[in-house]
Amino acid sequence: NVLATDDQSWADGVRFQESVTRMDARTALRTHAPEVVVCSWPPPGNSFEKHVFETPSVQTYILIGSTGETASGDWAGYRAQTSFTWARDARLSRMILPDEAGSAVYLFQRSAG
Repeated sequence: NVLATDDQSWADGVRFQESVTRMDARTALRTHAPEVVVCSWPPPGNSFEKHVFETPSVQTYILIGSTGETASGDWAGYRAQTSFTWARDARLSRMILPDEAGSAVYLFQRSAG
């Protein structure tokens, strides 16, 4: 089962489908306790990705974003967390459309132990 959630803070510029549940990331993680989380183009320096790493049920985090640290994602948080190993997946990164330089998919896997 897949459940799409978003806090819809971009509602002025984006039309959300009815299938997207209005819910912030922290609440979604706490309520649904997912094993896998996918996030697409999180804002740079955001405050919500850290909750993915703090949620015990999450085993895999798939991040679709940029290789540029100022374009997307919480790079300080990625480096600070110690529960997951992570790397850019070249094969998945090539599948991002449109094909733009700097797009990337990162896979975070919870470490055993």
